Amino acid sequence: MTTYTVYADPGHAWIKVPLSKLIDMGIVDQITGYSYMTLSHAYLEEDKDMGTFVSALSEKERANLKLKEDHTNKESRIRDYASYDPQMVRKSYDGLSVMLVSGEQAVLSLTGGKSVMLTTAKGVRYKATTANILTYVVSVFAPEPVLI
Repeated sequence: MTTYTVYADPGHAWIKVPLSKLIDMGIVDQITGYSYMTLSHAYLEEDKDMGTFVSALSEKERANLKLKEDHTNKESRIRDYASYDPQMVRKSYDGLSVMLVSGEQAVLSLTGGKSVMLTTAKGVRYKATTANILTYVVSVFAPEPVLI
C-alpha cells in the first residue's frame, strides 16, 4: 500500500508526490504550471495534474493507492511554493555525480522520458532507464552548495 497525502484548503487540493517519482514515471513534462514544487516534491493540483499522475500509475499501484487528506480552513501554504517547472525538476537531477558499481565516477543526465545517460570521466557512456539505474549506481555524491 502506497500512501500519498492530499492537502486541501477551501478553494483547492494538491497531492504531494516526490519529484523522483515523476521522473521514474516519465511524466515530468506532462505536469502543468498550475501545480507547485519544492526541492524534493511536487504538489499536483486536483483539476488535471493529479489525474495525470494517477492515470500514469500502473494498475497494481492504483490498486494499492491510499490517499490521506490533510484539510485546512485557511489558505494553504502550498500556494506560496514555486510554480511547477519541468526544467527545474530536470536540473535537480542533471549533472548529479554518482559512483558506478564498476568503481568509476560518472555524471548523470536525463535524456528525456524515462532515459538516463551516465558518462564517466573517460567519456564512456552507459544508457539506462530511471527504472534500472540502481543496477549501475552504488552511491550519489552530494552536490556543491550554490550561493545565490
